[in-house]
Amino acid sequence: DGMAGRRRVPTHGLPPGCPLATMVLAIITFGWRVELANAVQGVRSRTYVDDMTAYRRRNGADSLVGPLEAMQRVTDAFESAFYLRHNLKKSVRFSGDAQVRCALQGTQGDNVAKAFVDLGVDQPVVAQASLVKRTTRTDAMRDNACRIALLPIGMRFRAIALAASATPTGLYGAAAAPI
Repeated sequence: DGMAGRRRVPTHGLPPGCPLATMVLAIITFGWRVELANAVQGVRSRTYVDDMTAYRRRNGADSLVGPLEAMQRVTDAFESAFYLRHNLKKSVRFSGDAQVRCALQGTQGDNVAKAFVDLGVDQPVVAQASLVKRTTRTDAMRDNACRIALLPIGMRFRAIALAASATPTGLYGAAAAPI
């Protein structure tokens, strides 16, 4: 509506839109990745701004419950040290193995799921992603871009809206190899 709101000054943390936010978060989350690697053999992790993903494949007949519990402890300690709090609705411990999921249900930590969302896209825990799922993801991203294209604003502002939407990260997630 063209009206400016009342100016607010953050009392803590990084201000929204701060260009240094991604760099600061990359530095902070690097410590989390190092601690995970030290605590759990074979763990893989990645971060993208404030999204943190860690996983470990089963090695032969070993149990995943112990490593997943260790990963939860490292993440909880990381949160406590930096006064952070993860999104309880979006955070999960996941496994493609029903027995592992059942064992995890009885332990303390995040919800247990068969799959997870990474960068806004469902990530299957399979050797090869289904073509149907990839097509569905790609269609959703295309539809989002089409809606932005219809906005009654200049091209420059539509480009900004598209860049700020989930479309770029969704396309990245759709292109990423499954876990």
